[in-house]
This record gives sequence, C-alpha cells and structure tokens, in this order.
Amino acid sequence: MKNNRQIVTWAALFWMASLGALKAQSIYEIYNSNGGTWPSDYIILSGFSANQSVSNLSFQYRGNNASSWQPLILSGTADASGFYRIWLADNATGAPWIPQQLWTSPPSISSFGSSGACLNFALMSTTTTISGSGCPSSNIIDVVSVRGSSSGTTLTGCCGPGTPESPSTNTQSHRRARDTGDDEADFDLINNPYVSSCPTFSGAPPNVTITSNSTCGAGCALSGGVITAPSGTPCPTGSTLQYQVNNGAWSTSPPNYHQSAAQTIKTRCSCDSDANTNSTESSAVITAPGTCTVPNAGTITGTTTICANTTSQLAISGGASGGTWSSGNMAAATVNASGLVSGVLNGTSTITYTVTSGSCTSSTSTLVTVNALPSCSVSGANSVCANSTGNVFSGTAGMSAYSWSVSGNGTAVGSTTGSAVTVTASTAGTFTVNVTITDGTGCTATCAKTVTVNALPSCSVSGSNSVCA
Repeated sequence: MKNNRQIVTWAALFWMASLGALKAQSIYEIYNSNGGTWPSDYIILSGFSANQSVSNLSFQYRGNNASSWQPLILSGTADASGFYRIWLADNATGAPWIPQQLWTSPPSISSFGSSGACLNFALMSTTTTISGSGCPSSNIIDVVSVRGSSSGTTLTGCCGPGTPESPSTNTQSHRRARDTGDDEADFDLINNPYVSSCPTFSGAPPNVTITSNSTCGAGCALSGGVITAPSGTPCPTGSTLQYQVNNGAWSTSPPNYHQSAAQTIKTRCSCDSDANTNSTESSAVITAPGTCTVPNAGTITGTTTICANTTSQLAISGGASGGTWSSGNMAAATVNASGLVSGVLNGTSTITYTVTSGSCTSSTSTLVTVNALPSCSVSGANSVCANSTGNVFSGTAGMSAYSWSVSGNGTAVGSTTGSAVTVTASTAGTFTVNVTITDGTGCTATCAKTVTVNALPSCSVSGSNSVCA
C-alpha cells in the first residue's frame, strides 16, 4: 500500500469489522515522526464492507491531557477492499491510493516525547464530540493510547485498554500484530514504510548547456539549435534530475530545442521515494533561437487587361526592389525584367514577381488577360472611273468604332466614323481606302483597300462639218 507521493508524520490504521455489528474493532497502525521531514499526516481506517458509507462516524483525538477532544465528522465511502483514509494536512499532494477525506483544520498533534501523558485516538459511532477531557464511555468503536515516554512515569489521561503503547522513534510505526485487549502487548514497533529515504541536497544541480542556437537555413527554415543535458551524475543517489521548460510541469526527459521559440529551462533533483522533496532549482538558462526574415514582395499594380500585340507596364507597390518577373503562360503573354508585359495571343497568364533574401523568398502575382485583335477588312469596288462619285466602301460589321481615311486620287465625302465611307474619284490612277476598327474589348485593327481609277474614254464624232439643205 506504499505510495511514495504521500507525506506522513503520524498515522493510525483502524481495523474494523462490519459497522452493523460494531464488534472487535482495533487500531492497526500508528506513526509519529516527531519533527521528521514529512509535512502531512493521515489515518487509515479498514474493515469496512466494499464501498460502505462512513457517514455518521467520527474520528476524535485528545493529546497530553488536553481539555477537549478534537472531532472530524466522516463522509463518503470506503473502497472495494474496505479502506478509507483521513488526511490531516493543509498541503496534501499526490494521488490517493484509497478514498480520502481532508481534515482541513487538524488539531495540533502533541509530541509523543512529552512525558507523563497519553495521546488518545478514538473512532466513534456517533458524530457527537466526546465530552470534556475524559475518556468516552459509549458509542466506542475503538480507542488506542500511546504514552508520551518510555520511562516509568505515572501516566494520566489514558483511555485505551491495558498498558499504553510505548513511544516510537522518528522512523518507526506502531503496528497491531495481535488483539489481546492490551495496547502495549498488541502493537509491535516496525520501521515505518512511509518514511522518506531521500538524500541530502547540498544545492541546485547543473543546468543544461545551449550548445548552439538555431539559425535560418535552407528553405527559410530555422535549424541547428541544440541543448545538451548535464554530464556525469548531477544528482545524488536516490534522486533523479528533472527539467522544467517555461514554468511548465517537471519531467525527467531532457527538453528538445525549440528552433523558433525561446525556452526558459531549469533543473532540480527530485527524491525517488518522495516527489515532494526536491533540491533547490538551478538558475534559468534561456535559449535564443534565430529568425528567418521573409522579404515583402508587395502588390502588383498596372493594367492587367490588354490586347494582342500591345504592352502594359506593371509595377510593384510596397515591396522590395530587385526581384524577378515571370509569366505562367508565355503563349498568351510575356514579361521582361522591368515588368513590361507583351500580349501575344488571346488567353490569360499569371504574372509573378519574386524577391529573395538569403534562403527566404516571397512572391506576388496577378492575372493578365489578353484579348485577340478584331478581324479587319474593306469591301467595295476594285476600280472606279475618274471623276466618279458615290463610291461606297464598307468595313467589318459589328465594331464599336470606325475611323476612315482616303489617300491618292480620291476624296472621302461625308462621315468618316461610320461602318462605311463614300469616296469621289479624281483623275486616273489609284486611291487607298484606310480604316481602323475598334471592337467591344477595346482592341483595334487597321486595314486598307487600293482602288484603281480608270481614265474616262476619249470621245469624238467624225463626219462632214456641213451638209446641203
């Protein structure tokens, strides 16, 4: 039943039969450290039926002729083996191995070394405090007395049967070995199984060594940080070195270096048989991880919808200079080192700007749309006569804008912004009809038609200039 996490100064274990019968109950074990290293006290009750309630019982204590008894009203249930613990400490720690009840304000326990008086422990079948400083006369389940000294001093105030049990040393327990009705005869002194065997700590153990701190390496990743545990035997026999990181829980596993976040590390030696007994903590060691600085690529600005065979100058806003430009679809658009995008064919391309600092890179992108140029044509007569008028020429239908011009031996008459233009021919030769069209996406195309101007035929009438009447 030993639990190294439980801290003991004195203990009493009551051996009880069925509470319904209330018969032949006895205290099994009492322990007192007399100023030892254990800071907590407990009593263990036994003999219950599995999971039996302990309600309506009380445990009471009176020591060294005190004027009154100190009671604790019990509550809860025993475990399947019939055990139940009373914990007499305001700093109790550790997981109990049986059900327990905390006595938050336990009485001041008189020293077993005080001569001339008895320490009395009583388990009662009532919750009423035992009257005055005398011994109980009814509702008794068990009473045990331990004398204050081993001398023959006349004892007073003893309530247990027969001769009171002799006092123990700091490391001994009174354990019941038999039940004759005499405390002295029924109890044996044994080495207490709960006494600490912790080594003496002379100070704090060495701390870890930061062999190297992390730095920014390949792939813009921090690496290279190493923590080295203390060498040799940093803790005395019977204890183990523990580590604490950032004021967290203590662990026996050396911490791993966190490559990107600082760690505050301490060490201590912890007693193997008592987790509450520890050495002084070492001075903190703090890691200093490196940093990876990712450059800022900024934001791409500029016109991102263009026509084939046209260009758009892109720029970077709020980013680092000196980066590189690239096109994700060079069949649609290309980009040069300064960010000038050239439209090639109808389609889209992701234009990316990338900056690098050491092993760290950053990029920003934008989608450029390239619209195809409209198909341009001029329809009309291939030849006209000199001095002819009303010659009509038409451009590609369905455009949003037209702009006509005529050069050579012809002149545009009327509007030059409609889908057709009217031309008056002059002398023989040629004239050229030019048109620039604009489609719904804003893309333009220019085309022309050359028209031949034929000379007028030479006209004459031959015959006599005069005739007779």
